Order: sequence, then structure tokens, then C-alpha cells
Amino acid sequence: MVTWSDFVAAAPQMAAAGENPWRDLHRDARCVLHALPGDRDDEFVLRCTAWERLQARELVRNAANHVIHDDDRIFEFAVEQVDHG
Repeated sequence: MVTWSDFVAAAPQMAAAGENPWRDLHRDARCVLHALPGDRDDEFVLRCTAWERLQARELVRNAANHVIHDDDRIFEFAVEQVDHG
């Protein structure tokens, strides 16, 4: 498994683009999570509103099976619409 630091070292421009959505969620909390589950490439789409949960960091740190750092971002997503097809 590649760590984020490894990814930044290998592809700094792509990593920089990947960091932008997290900063952007503070400006506009609307987001879409998209997946292609199954053998038929069905589409599964969640339209959500996201907000950062700073107070949840300790809860996640205690529940996680990996290290949660003080500068990690924890977001909660409220699902507004689900599409599958």
C-alpha cells in the first residue's frame, strides 16, 4: 500500500490537485461520490453535503485501526440523493 507521502513524492502535481477538494469543501460543501460496483459496471452515485468534524478526531482516533494524526481531516457526509443504474 502506498502512503500519501509516497504518492506526493512520486507525483507531486497530481497530489496537489488531490488536496484541493478538501480545501474546496470548506468553500462549497456539495460533493458527489461515484463508484462502479459489480461485474456489469453499474453506476452508484451519492450526492452529499460535507462538513469537517474537528471534534470527532478523538472518537475516530480511538475507533480506527490505524494512526489518526492531529492534522488529518475528518468529514461527515449527509446523503441527499442516491442514484444506481
